[in-house]
Amino acid sequence: MAITSGLSERELTPDDISSALALSEEAGWNQTARDWQLMLHNGRGFGIESKKGQLVATALTLPHGNQLAWISMVLIAGSFRKQGLATHLLNTCIDFLSSQSIIPLLDATEAGRMVYNKIGFKPLYGIQRMFRQKNCPLPSFDQQPVTIRSITEPDLTAILSLDREIFGADRSAVLHHLYSRQPSCTYLAMQNSKICGYIMAREGNHAFHSGPIVAPDVETACHLVTRALELIEGPVYIDAMDLHGDFQSWLREVGFVRQRSFTRMVLGDLPEFDQPALIYASVGPELG
Repeated sequence: MAITSGLSERELTPDDISSALALSEEAGWNQTARDWQLMLHNGRGFGIESKKGQLVATALTLPHGNQLAWISMVLIAGSFRKQGLATHLLNTCIDFLSSQSIIPLLDATEAGRMVYNKIGFKPLYGIQRMFRQKNCPLPSFDQQPVTIRSITEPDLTAILSLDREIFGADRSAVLHHLYSRQPSCTYLAMQNSKICGYIMAREGNHAFHSGPIVAPDVETACHLVTRALELIEGPVYIDAMDLHGDFQSWLREVGFVRQRSFTRMVLGDLPEFDQPALIYASVGPELG
């Protein structure tokens, strides 16, 4: 579809980060300039600007390997909404990925799910954004089924290998970035001298975002969260998978409340993807 006269579409560059950040801040989203830098460095961003050169809309694709990519950051400035710009940029992203034979995925809001359904996206499973406003007492564990310790840089090779196996695609660029930002808030779980789980985090515009969380069982996931939260002060988001209701219940017990829902969706056939039984929380809807 054509865009309104006076507007023009172009590819985003690192020079657009401050303008793109202003759009995500206007929407009340949690991204920082470093998030935008990560996404534009490793992905492909598209924007629409006014005749005055103002960036008024964005969308981007972030590949994980060469088979799938996340579509995210579909943002429209308030005064330019209801003109079809979101649909236009979404189709731009889909067309770009199709030309590369890459399957699009996204984490849709409740309102966005209806839009994506019409385009042909199919739901995979639900995700709940859990929010903790302030520090709460955390439980102590008498027995630990696994050993929990901080992640060190030499651990990353094994963690990335495990993540490719469980997530189903290569998101090493994202995990390297997360580790570089908040190494003190990253932990791994070891069982029989092998890494079996991990948690990472990043600072946000409104709250820390803790994730991904990968674990062999709910007890290990809770141990990882407990260790990470010991070092995080203030508000925290965790995007917890609906497949793990017991984990979500535990989060509520330690002070989290449900803020909003997402639905993970895919366009096209994805014969093999993740192992959701081992994924307790995502990195976030913009990163996968």
